[in-house]
Amino acid sequence: MKFKSGPDRWSVAEVLEHIALVEDGLFQNVTNKVMKSPAGAADRDFQKTDANVLAMLPDRSSKGQAPPPFVPTGRWKPEEALDHFLKSRANTIAFLESTADLRAHVGNSPPGPLDAYEWLLFMGGHSERHTQQILEVKADPNFPKH
Repeated sequence: MKFKSGPDRWSVAEVLEHIALVEDGLFQNVTNKVMKSPAGAADRDFQKTDANVLAMLPDRSSKGQAPPPFVPTGRWKPEEALDHFLKSRANTIAFLESTADLRAHVGNSPPGPLDAYEWLLFMGGHSERHTQQILEVKADPNFPKH
């Protein structure tokens, strides 16, 4: 869980912690900010934006730096980070299933305005991106084999 393929790379444990932190942060953004924002432009092409979010987030060809609050610090053991993420994701799914007006609220994001539904797509894409990162770590020829 702590193997790193290089000094500038994250371990599986660090990726798990990051995913759990971001899930919480994005969910709070959706519930505390985006859902209190007004609707987007009437001619907003949400289908195009949905497709862009789904294509952009999992794409690991471009790397970024996590904002400081989302950089792993070892605050949890890997199993605690996974448990935290699973509970947070269950909360996100319950919100998605019980909230009818997700398209009616638009908030700013790095790639541009996203409605609440698109923010939830962003969350899923973020997790997919880092699941791929975990698979990359495990594919390293020096990854410990048990």
